[in-house]
Amino acid sequence: MSKFSDARQFEQIFQGLVAENPLGASENPINAYGPCWCKSGKKWKFCHKSRRAQKQLPFGQIRSLITEAQAQWVEGSHFCLHPSASAETCSPKVIGSHTVQRNGGLSAIAEDNHVLSTKKGLLSLEKNDGDIVPARIGLKDASTFPGFCNKHDTSMFLPAEGQDAALNKETAFLLSFRALAYEYVMKQYNIASHGVKRDNLDRGVSFAQQVAVQSWIDGVAKGTRMALDDIGRWKAKYDSAYINQDYSGYRAYFVEFDSVLPFVGAGAFMPEFDFLGNTLQSLGAGAGLEHVAINVTVLGGKTVAAFGWWPESHDATNRFVESFAGLPDDAKASALATCAFEHLENVYYRESWWKGLSTDEQRAFDELIRGGLIRKSSDSLSGRNIRVRASVAELFDLR
Repeated sequence: MSKFSDARQFEQIFQGLVAENPLGASENPINAYGPCWCKSGKKWKFCHKSRRAQKQLPFGQIRSLITEAQAQWVEGSHFCLHPSASAETCSPKVIGSHTVQRNGGLSAIAEDNHVLSTKKGLLSLEKNDGDIVPARIGLKDASTFPGFCNKHDTSMFLPAEGQDAALNKETAFLLSFRALAYEYVMKQYNIASHGVKRDNLDRGVSFAQQVAVQSWIDGVAKGTRMALDDIGRWKAKYDSAYINQDYSGYRAYFVEFDSVLPFVGAGAFMPEFDFLGNTLQSLGAGAGLEHVAINVTVLGGKTVAAFGWWPESHDATNRFVESFAGLPDDAKASALATCAFEHLENVYYRESWWKGLSTDEQRAFDELIRGGLIRKSSDSLSGRNIRVRASVAELFDLR
């Protein structure tokens, strides 16, 4: 496996950030008691003045601080994301909701009650010398997030949980709703851990490196806040549709394969490019972007991929789905795998399948993961040599 970061790509990005200096950083500001350029709210003298001399913290320790900050957000301000959630209607505690159902979805690809997770593997980068090494995770913990109380998680998603769930608009809607809720929580996690990253990730490095790291952290935070604005707008549509049981404005597209693919996943994202490499929308344009929710799970003993979205004026998501629908049927499984590993952090796969891939095949998947972490490219979905073989059994176009 190749390294977590493409050194040349990161170097180009960091050099650009140093040259642009978007935070207006100064190594020796005139007013030492003025606000620090990193936006911590502290005076520079007590913040970045001595940052280079500070001891670097192990990644594991930083990870623990991030986890603690996220837990504090859950305890302090989080609530059930059900459209009718309230103190009167919810059960007392938010639980770990599965984005991919445990029985049928995850269990269909599990071996010894475990699956592999790239997301969990990212937690061991320091131990693995920068390599992404997929890690085993038990079915109880895979794909969970604190999104709903027990009462609403059970009642709301029951129609989409069973192996006999119908491939209809309601099922797609519920899967999309849960995927969007997951993205909301992950974005809130990012904001909650912002201070930990800002105060610790650039310890013991040069001023130029501090500028690059802090500019990157600040850019991620700005992008996350814009994404939360969009997620809030989308969720308002989901909430209204669910309360009124009116899915007429919602669009869905299913593809059912003739077998069980070796991976499952769930998430929502803003597509920048389609499966042919055409530009759809620019994430740098600010708020008001379109999203698509994708769920890859197993129903009735076969892998099903559900695309769900709310169409808007610039038609980006319609074109994204159309580019997938227009692919030859024998190319759809590979395209779906490419999309999942590029765009979804919340993806899980069968251990024996992964170990059975050649070094070149594993490297191709690794490049997809790293590409998604750094910066998307126009050929991110069209130019990869990914092969997952399966035939399409049936298509359901509910647009």
